[in-house]
Amino acid sequence: MPAHQRDDALSCRKQIESQPLDLLPEFLAPFLHQARPPALEHQPVISDVPALILAGEYDPVTPPDYGHQVTGHLSRAQFFELRAPGHGRISFATPATLSPPFPARSGC
Repeated sequence: MPAHQRDDALSCRKQIESQPLDLLPEFLAPFLHQARPPALEHQPVISDVPALILAGEYDPVTPPDYGHQVTGHLSRAQFFELRAPGHGRISFATPATLSPPFPARSGC
C-alpha cells in the first residue's frame, strides 16, 4: 500500500479511536432499528445499458473483485482498474492511470 494511503488510513483510525465510546449507542441506534430491505435489494442488477465500472487497486471497501462481479451481470460493461487509488481516490483518475488504457472512443 502506498505511504499516502497508509497515512490516510492511520489518520481515520485515530479519529475513530478518539471518539468517546458513550456516543456509540446514540450513533448506531437509527441503523439498528431499520426494517429489512426486500429480497430484491440483494439481487444483482442485470442490464444491457452501457456502463463503465471503475475500481481502485488498493480499495479495501469495494475491491476490484467486486467490480469484476458487477461487470459479469452487465452485458455492455467495461471494467477498468485504476492503479494505486484506494477508496475515494477515483477523483484523481486520468485516462493515463487506467489499466488497460482507456479507449479514445468506447462505442457506447
